[in-house]
Amino acid sequence: PVNVAPLTLSMYQYQANISDEEFQRFMVEPVKKKYPNISLQLIRRPSTQQPAELVATGNVPDMVFGALESIQPFLDVDIPSDLTALTKKNKTDLNKFDPASVSAIQMRSTKGELIALPFSVNFSALYYNKEIFDKFAVPYPKDGMTWEETVQLAKRVTQMSGGTQYQGIGIDGGNVRLGGQLSAQFVDAKTNKATFATDGWKRVFDVMKMIDDIPGNKIDAKIGARQVFLKDRTLAMLSSQGARVGEIEDMFKQGNPLPWDVASLPSFKEAKGKGFGPDTHLLMISKTSKHKDEAFQVISVLTSIEVQSEMSKWGRLSSLKDAKAKEAFGVNLQSLKGVHVQSITSYAVTPDLSYSPYSILAQKPLNQALGKALSGATDINTALREADESANQAIATEMRGSK
Repeated sequence: PVNVAPLTLSMYQYQANISDEEFQRFMVEPVKKKYPNISLQLIRRPSTQQPAELVATGNVPDMVFGALESIQPFLDVDIPSDLTALTKKNKTDLNKFDPASVSAIQMRSTKGELIALPFSVNFSALYYNKEIFDKFAVPYPKDGMTWEETVQLAKRVTQMSGGTQYQGIGIDGGNVRLGGQLSAQFVDAKTNKATFATDGWKRVFDVMKMIDDIPGNKIDAKIGARQVFLKDRTLAMLSSQGARVGEIEDMFKQGNPLPWDVASLPSFKEAKGKGFGPDTHLLMISKTSKHKDEAFQVISVLTSIEVQSEMSKWGRLSSLKDAKAKEAFGVNLQSLKGVHVQSITSYAVTPDLSYSPYSILAQKPLNQALGKALSGATDINTALREADESANQAIATEMRGSK
């Protein structure tokens, strides 16, 4: 018999964005409709809190709402349940989900466990400010551009005007996101050695340097490209994630609309039409939860075609393969009227080829190498070779510490 006693399940938000309004509309209300006894409580992560602290204080939630990169920190402290048995018990068809999302989740368990299910897909696109292009009489970006073509376009709108410096292009997420387009790995999953001294990362650094070298296009890292595009409105193009759609809608509601449109994400010549790697928002259930069955029932509601289609109408891309879940994308958003949404829904995720638990650790030396290459302190090949050495030392130290 299904438990009908009143029950509150806690859901901890870690790294993945969800607004209070989205939480009510796509989670609380549909669950309440199907299971009137179940309430959901969202716990927002305090900015510095790590999963280990949840374990130490005995505050492990029933469920976790996170991103792909959230999985490893929770695995490190043994929080996620293997959902394989629950999917079988509830006859959940994994084939209904976006395959790149499911395989990226499965890859993150060394034991072949299913430690999460995908809730939504954080797509990528090229957002642009029409007003800046109009100001300098430059044509708008088009779908299917390469990074080289985008850089040429960016040069034309990187101009000083009326004492304001306008900038052409910024990349939200930098080299990590671009690497995903070429399936460039951080660490070889078999050897646990860094893989930065490769053609893929060299191409990524070449493009980053090309962008950084446009006179007047340097973006202050402390401010970030996202703020320059959304708040300062002096950035012409921003390659970024789907979460920007909600922020643009909020600005519209506040009476401060952005004159924007969107084109498909620029791609590398050698990987035409490939988007960033998977960036899935997902749901985990904690091993310590006393209500795993009910938590899985909640996930079943949240990943149903009804909830996913409704979510799509509000500008959050469904994790389901079903075209019906995506066709009404953004119809309820005022700020999307007249926007070229086909650029968003036609975008193909580039699958992860492999995953190592040391991938996150290796990103810091890679970012430091990029800084050296952009400043001209060293050439790209040397910077990548040094990043390899530095990452391998960090991985070896970590491996020794965990023995």
